[in-house]
Amino acid sequence: MKTIVETTQRRKLNRTYPYLGIYRPTGEIVLFATPDAGIVLRAGDPKGIPEESHPAGYFGDCWLENRFDVFEGSITLCND
Repeated sequence: MKTIVETTQRRKLNRTYPYLGIYRPTGEIVLFATPDAGIVLRAGDPKGIPEESHPAGYFGDCWLENRFDVFEGSITLCND
């Protein structure tokens, strides 16, 4: 699956569900549906942190959500 990501400036936003969160150290983007639960839409670049990178489609219900910033860009998903 091809993923195109466009980012915008960072600013502090309230977290209302559902929302997109980005983990800045790896660039991983997660769609959070409820507190600490969500699905990876864009896999991150592990940059030496392989235990903190998950494949697209991975669902987790124990994310450390406080490590994520609210993502304000846009994501386009398409089948190739």
